[in-house]
Amino acid sequence: MRTRPSASTRVNSCGTTVSSPGGITAPVMMRTQCPAPTPPSKDWPASPVPATGISESVDWDHIKARVGQVIYLGNKLLDMGVPIVKPIGSHGVFLNAKKFLPHLKQDTFPAQALAAEIYLDSGVRSMERGIVSAGRNKETGDHYYPKLELVRLTIPRRVYTQAHMDVVAESIEEVYAKRDKVKGLKMVYEPKYLRFFQARFEPLG
Repeated sequence: MRTRPSASTRVNSCGTTVSSPGGITAPVMMRTQCPAPTPPSKDWPASPVPATGISESVDWDHIKARVGQVIYLGNKLLDMGVPIVKPIGSHGVFLNAKKFLPHLKQDTFPAQALAAEIYLDSGVRSMERGIVSAGRNKETGDHYYPKLELVRLTIPRRVYTQAHMDVVAESIEEVYAKRDKVKGLKMVYEPKYLRFFQARFEPLG
């Protein structure tokens, strides 16, 4: 039985205090929509948010803890036998969707299908970095077929605990256990630009 963290209050990447319900309904890889920045002024340096970010970016203890959280998740997935990109990075873990779902052809969007399955299992959002992100050839209209088909698990700084990483890993382990049942997708809506943000998909079969 998967246990989930309790509700908590946190600060998002915009410096706004938000409430995180029990479990990970506030997704791990959520891209926060921050307000548009205002032009620099004499008052700007007094803002605590950029000052904190700048100071922490050169603080060894903070960097070690931040990278350590990513390494923790990556090693946990490796111990579970989940195929990821190695070496593990410093801001996120990349799942190898081609090895995770080898039964899916690339034009059925395996990385997008994997990201959807993880979201359905636990509410964790991730980012497809494969054929959807690669786009189309403007002259032929054909998809580009990149060598890599990845799902990015980006971990924002100063937001989540080790318990959250455990929930993410356990969810991916459950999806991996039933990977043979994961179906590919068909694209039912494709915008002219930035399809990896706005395209829509439906499961095949």
